[in-house]
Amino acid sequence: MNPARRSRGRLEAVAITSPTPPPAGGPLRHAANPTPHGSSFARSPVMAAICREARRIAVHPEPVLILGETGVGKSTLARYIHSESGRMADRFLSFDCVGLEDEIVRRELFGEWNGDRWEKQGLASQAGKGSLFLSNVDELPHKTQGEILRLIEKGEFFPIHSTEPHRADLRLISSAGLRLTDKIEGDGFRADLYYSMSTYTLRIPPLRERREEIPILAGSFAQEATGKDVPLDAEVLESLMRYPWPGNILELRNTIFQASERAGHNALRVTHLPSWILQSG
Repeated sequence: MNPARRSRGRLEAVAITSPTPPPAGGPLRHAANPTPHGSSFARSPVMAAICREARRIAVHPEPVLILGETGVGKSTLARYIHSESGRMADRFLSFDCVGLEDEIVRRELFGEWNGDRWEKQGLASQAGKGSLFLSNVDELPHKTQGEILRLIEKGEFFPIHSTEPHRADLRLISSAGLRLTDKIEGDGFRADLYYSMSTYTLRIPPLRERREEIPILAGSFAQEATGKDVPLDAEVLESLMRYPWPGNILELRNTIFQASERAGHNALRVTHLPSWILQSG
């Protein structure tokens, strides 16, 4: 991290909340860039715009904050930013901040120092010149938030038991739910950390706001589940399009995998979908 670049302050926030419809008769495009599960990251007009913005900011060293509901693809976008950056040859490491005590989080992120050697090397050191992705950063223990702020602002961190700071030259990417600002107002999250880690902010809309992606995502997940092209009939797609998908892309993927397992070697039919999908709408 380059503290001098931080003097520019917060650069911008991108918040695209609703997609425009695709051109009449025009197919949706999807990226060849794979998700962690090996499926395609669909590109509706709204997601294409987000990916273009992600490519633009990838070349800069400042932190990125990705906001969105559970399952919308925040980790996928984080990996995409890393793959489009000058750090792509270095490591991409991720850490989920949910439900862990401060001591555990600090040990995992910053490591433990024993005199002149590592007792445990943390992710901030392992990342080298790569990227560190903090998932659900809004769940960080309050004490650790100050350590992350030091990492961003000064490019250094203190391993447990170390009296000397260690240098870091990584790119920090974080993700959080949409209620992060509520936590700031309730003193659950430090405002100074929020402004430091959100130099660039990307918001991924929920799947229900970009329903035109459902057919291509469902087809991609069916292919991933079976290892072959699996055409989805109109009745299946109609049911998928009606459902609100509170779990977003993650829920869609799990649904298609379960349905594919039920179908076995047969074509995937509406009867293979879970009952709550069929009852929706």
